[in-house]
Amino acid sequence: MKLAVCLYKYFAYGGLARDFRRILEIRRDAGDEIDVYYIEWQGDPIPGFNQIPIKVSGLTNHAKVRDFYNKSRPLIAAGNYDLVIGFNKMPGLDLYYAADPCYLARVRQESSYIIKQFFGRVRFYEAWERAVFGPQSHTVSMMISSVQRKLFEQYYQTPPERLVDLPPGIDPDRVRPDDWQMQRQQFRQQLSLNDDDFLLLMIGSGFKRKGADFAIEAMAALPQALREKTHLYVVGEDNAKPFEQLAHKLDVAERTHFMGGRDDVSKWLLS
Repeated sequence: MKLAVCLYKYFAYGGLARDFRRILEIRRDAGDEIDVYYIEWQGDPIPGFNQIPIKVSGLTNHAKVRDFYNKSRPLIAAGNYDLVIGFNKMPGLDLYYAADPCYLARVRQESSYIIKQFFGRVRFYEAWERAVFGPQSHTVSMMISSVQRKLFEQYYQTPPERLVDLPPGIDPDRVRPDDWQMQRQQFRQQLSLNDDDFLLLMIGSGFKRKGADFAIEAMAALPQALREKTHLYVVGEDNAKPFEQLAHKLDVAERTHFMGGRDDVSKWLLS
C-alpha cells in the first residue's frame, strides 16, 4: 500500500511521535510505501520513511495549521495514495490516531467559553475536530481512551462504527528482564543512590501539563527524615528553568534532577 501520513510536529521524545513511529514502522516492515508530510521535525530521520516538509506561514498556530493543510492537500491528491492517515485532526483523513483529547469538551468547560466561542482560534479547532468526528465525515478514528470516545460521541454524534478501540500496548523493552535486579543495582550505583533511597520518577515531556510542579511540592512536603532519602528524576524534554527555580525555593534543588529526553527509559523504570 501507499500511505500518506500527516503530522504537524515530530518530536523524538513525545508520546504521540513515539506512537506514530511504532505504528508506521510496522507498516514499513510489511512493505508499505510511506510519505510523511510535516511542519517540523526534531530528531533523526526514520529509515524507510519519505519525509516531505511543508513550509508554512502565519502569525498564529492555527493559521500555520491551515496553511499546512492548504499546501499539503494538492500534493496528497496527486499522490495516488491508498490511505491518508492523520496524527493530528484535519479534514480529508481516512484514518485518524486519536491521541489528543476532545477539544470542544475541554473548551466548553471554561467559564470564558461564552465569549471564546466567537474567537477565530476556537472556531477553527472546533471545525477541524468536526471534520474528523462529525456525522458527515468518513474518517475512521483509532481510539486509545474510552473516556474520550464517549466525549466525541456526545459532542459530535459520531457513528460508533467509525470509532475503533485499540487495545493497550507496551514496548517489548519495557518488559522486566530476568536480570532486572542486577540492572537496577548497577544503574542506581551510577546515580549514587543507596539501596534504601527512594527514586521518584516522572517520564514525559510538557512538564507543566504532566504536573512536575506538583511532584516537587509533594517531595518538599515530606517529613525531613523521609525527604533526605528521596530523589526526584524527571526524564523528558521541556524548559526546566521555572521548575528548577521552584525546587530552589522549596529547598529541594539538590534532590530534583532534570535528565532531558533519553533513550534508556527502561533502565529508569527498573531503578
